[in-house]
Parts: sequence; structure tokens; C-alpha cells
Amino acid sequence: WFKSPSIGAAPHCRLSSCSPSLMQAAAGAHSISLGKAPEASLKALVTKLSGDSCSITLDSAWTVSDLKVAVERQLRVPVAEQCMILGITSVLDSELICTLPCEMNEDCLHFTLLHHSLEMVTWLKRLRLARHYHAFREAPSHIKESRDLIYAAVCGSAHVLAFVPEKFKHDREIVFAAVKQDCTVFADIADEFRADLDIALLAVRQRGRLLEFVSEELKRDRLVREAAVKNDGSALLFCPWEYWDVDLVLAAMHTADLRTQRSLMQNKRIQELFDQRDFLRAALEKNAMALQFASMALKADKQIVLRAVELDWNALEHAAYELKCDLDVVVPALDQNALALRFSGPSIQGNRELVLNAVGRNSQVLAFASKHLREDAEVVAIAYATHITDQTKLFKH
Repeated sequence: WFKSPSIGAAPHCRLSSCSPSLMQAAAGAHSISLGKAPEASLKALVTKLSGDSCSITLDSAWTVSDLKVAVERQLRVPVAEQCMILGITSVLDSELICTLPCEMNEDCLHFTLLHHSLEMVTWLKRLRLARHYHAFREAPSHIKESRDLIYAAVCGSAHVLAFVPEKFKHDREIVFAAVKQDCTVFADIADEFRADLDIALLAVRQRGRLLEFVSEELKRDRLVREAAVKNDGSALLFCPWEYWDVDLVLAAMHTADLRTQRSLMQNKRIQELFDQRDFLRAALEKNAMALQFASMALKADKQIVLRAVELDWNALEHAAYELKCDLDVVVPALDQNALALRFSGPSIQGNRELVLNAVGRNSQVLAFASKHLREDAEVVAIAYATHITDQTKLFKH
């Protein structure tokens, strides 16, 4: 990331005529360390809320304090009155530039510069360390009216938003920063921002169930629905029913843990969908294991189950008992993998011909054969021979 200039060299700075918004300036700060790529130079783009900015080539040994000195020369803001924000976090003067988080494959750090009085700077430092909304509530009234301080405060604790003057609750950049810091505040933000696509996506990508608080208009947006469901399967319950297609429902079931899956399957609407033959057939074509969510009637439907097993032998596990004993259904599964014997019915597990064929391909399936075949000398001998052959191949590799 760095190409260090000679010690004592003045940084190259230039005033920029561009006026990026605060959100662009605060767009990215993740967890990629900068200190291990010394080949390329790194720059800092420092932007004031007024839109004035400067670009500075950094030295790998610089601290934030050194950066502030360079910024003072260009933007004429005294060091003592500067507050630097990277992403949504104010940075300390003592922090090394090379340790600050940066977007992967980026060679420029985007800082937002807040210009404050000494009193304001003192309060900003207090909020930076406190990271709790109580510190904001203790601030003097004139401090609470500062947009810069409120922005910095919500970057430290999103719940400050509940205590700011009403006009700032309708400031998009402040609300965006608050939701980015803690998505749970999305449930309490102004209605206009629940209908804001960027803010809604920011929230549901972190916590899918926040789809409950998204505007009705945005709930009809496929991008928002899919983002929510991919984060939390239970978000499906907050999507309008008319948009419950195969892809959305399967995405919800896929991302849900076992407990959530069971909860979803208690939903009458979902039960009705998986009891529809056409819906289930379409679901199986995308994921044969969707058979596990089918109604008991469809799990006993030979045509449905046979198609599922043809697509994935594991689907045999979810077939009705009588079909697990049906040669037409079980043999295609065994042809794919001898381990399908595990999900077969007793009549299949006791079928000597099928078991002999299975243990000849995989010795482990002997454990799933009926008791009398597990004691059959020929079956055991073939299973043992298969095991030795497999071990020999493994040893050679």
C-alpha cells in the first residue's frame, strides 16, 4: 500500500474542486490492514461537510496527527479544531495511518473532516470514548444543536438518534450513519427513510427481520426481499404473500436454522405451498431436498419422489415409508450412491442381491443391512474385500 517518501519531505497536497457528499466520503471502512503492502503509495482524500477537499500522499510512518498538520496547510483548519472521521468512526491523533481499516484493493483513505471549536472537540473526544448515548444527553444545549457533533455521536452510538432535535432525525446522512452503526435503530427512524432503498438495504442485510419495518412499497422490491431473506429466513413472513415464489421460499428455508425451519413450517401459507404439486415440482428442480418440506400426501406421491431421488439420492430420506421399500424408487438412489441403503426400508435392507451389490461398492453400507445379512459370510467377505481395496488405493495416493 505504501511507497514511503524521504523523511522530512513535504506531503503533496492539492485542493479539489469536487464536492462529494458526506456519504461518499464516509463510504468504506472495513477490516483490511494496510501495513503489509509497501509497494504502492497510499493517499488520503479529506472532505469537509462544505464539500471542500484535499488529496494528500501519505507517509507510511504518519499518525493521524501528522495528517492533520498537512490538512491545516491546505484547508486552513487549525489542528486543534479538526475531527477526522473514517467511515463512521472518529480516529484518534495517536493512531498510525497504516493500521487504519480500508476497503480491499483501495489505495485511498476517505476521511470526513469536521471543523469544531475547542469546546466541540472536547465533547467529540468524550463521545468517542464513551460510545453511549448518555454522554450526548449530558451535553449543553448548544452542543446538541451541532450537526457535526450529532453525526459524530451517532457514529459512536446509533441510539443517540432518539435524543437529537427533531430536524436531525430527518437528516439522511445522520440517519444513514446511525443505521450503519447499529441497524436496530431502523425500527424507529422516520417513515421517509424506511422507504429509502439504500437505508432499507443497509438494515435488512444486517438483520433480515427488519423487513417488518420497511415501507410497503419497498417490500415489493425484489432486491430488498431477497436481501432480507438471505440474512434471516424468518424475514419471509414479512414479505407480501403475492411475492412468495419458489426462489424466495427456498432461499428462506435454506438460510433458516433448524429451529427457524420448524417455525416456518408451522405457517399455514407455507404448508399450503408445499402441498401444491406444481410448486413442489418447481422447488425440486432447484433443490431436490425440498422434498423434506412437502406434505405427507406428496411425500407418498411416487412420481414426485422418484423425480426428487433422480436429482439427489439423499432425497430418499424424506420419502414416505412405503416408497422407501419400492424398488422403482430405491434402485435409482442406490445406483447413484450405495449409501442410499441407509434410507431404504427393511425389505430393501434385507434384499441379499441389492446388499451384495452395495457392499461391493462401499463397505460402510454393511452397517445398514438387515441383521441376518450383516451375519452372512459372503456379504461380510465382500464388504471386507471392498474395504481392503479402498485402503490400498488410499495408500497408493
